[in-house]
Amino acid sequence: MISFGLSEGFGISHLCSRFLIMEGECSMRTNELVSGLHTHVEYLAAAPREPGSKHHTWSRGFIKSFLESQLFAVREVPFTYRGHRGINLFTEPIPKDRPDLPLVIVGAHYDTARHDVSARVAKEGTSGADDNASGVVGMEFLAKRTMELVPEHGDWCTNRVQFVAYDLEENQLGELGCIGSRWHVEELLKGRTDVSAAIILEMIGYADATPGSQKVFPQLKALFPDRYPDDMAGDFIGIVGNERSRSLVETVAGSFPQVTNLPVQSLVVPGNGDMIPDVRRSDHQAFWDWEEIAKELGICGSSVPDALMVTDTSEFRNPHYHAPTDRPETLDYVFMAAVVTGLQRALVHLLFGSGVRAEYRQPL
Repeated sequence: MISFGLSEGFGISHLCSRFLIMEGECSMRTNELVSGLHTHVEYLAAAPREPGSKHHTWSRGFIKSFLESQLFAVREVPFTYRGHRGINLFTEPIPKDRPDLPLVIVGAHYDTARHDVSARVAKEGTSGADDNASGVVGMEFLAKRTMELVPEHGDWCTNRVQFVAYDLEENQLGELGCIGSRWHVEELLKGRTDVSAAIILEMIGYADATPGSQKVFPQLKALFPDRYPDDMAGDFIGIVGNERSRSLVETVAGSFPQVTNLPVQSLVVPGNGDMIPDVRRSDHQAFWDWEEIAKELGICGSSVPDALMVTDTSEFRNPHYHAPTDRPETLDYVFMAAVVTGLQRALVHLLFGSGVRAEYRQPL
């Protein structure tokens, strides 16, 4: 039996001294969030989650059980895509009684890199604390906080939301990865599902305030040398969207200063990011390619969703990327809690719009 209480002995004091929640002093609720994030990452990163492994299966069950404990109905959906088999997890969208509303998808992948595919992964594998237990756990706690608000005030929603744990994001033998999300987008297109936005959490737990700790895509460095100096610190969260998703990027990035002083760097790339391949390396990729996939399927007239990735920038900051040392103790859970808090405010804006009464636009 898995207990979803807080970890024993995880002492927290004045945790908001760096990323102050602006509505008041650091609260017990924020302390609980930091502790909960830490505890869940410890569980998921106890061993590698390579597809087919025991811990991969266990982790999927853990995620499902936690979401169900928050009163979500959760489906395990097996899929086969180009010969690769996986299992995605989907919550039932909320509010449940508004199937007429467009869908906002919040997703993160739960698998870790395969040691027999990636040259960077040691034979013993990687436990994937940052990549991507941090993203999955962030998604879990966003789901928890959203469930506390939406059922009571669903009549005022302008969108509904679904939380997804994707399988097979990491490269597989003979395939470049992002398989679970590609399969999902194809199913959404076949079902003519109205999707307004997708927010993908890809590594959100590593921060380093040391000057020079942040590396930058070479293409961006060449284009914007003043924006990305050599002494840049890796203490911000990145919000990355394609040109079509500029409005979503502005909404999400603009939500953070309302509730936290966590630094945010937003980036809107031309087209679908093909000129900067590194910005496409997660499950948002399939949503950026929505129109192309629709054409491949022979589907016309589908509205194209906005999509973005929320990231600590992966190996451009985290030296433990795809290594055995990507362990829970390397992450910054106060940083991670600030990311979740900012994203929660963004979700409130997306679900309720600007017209909802002020008290329901407060952070959860």
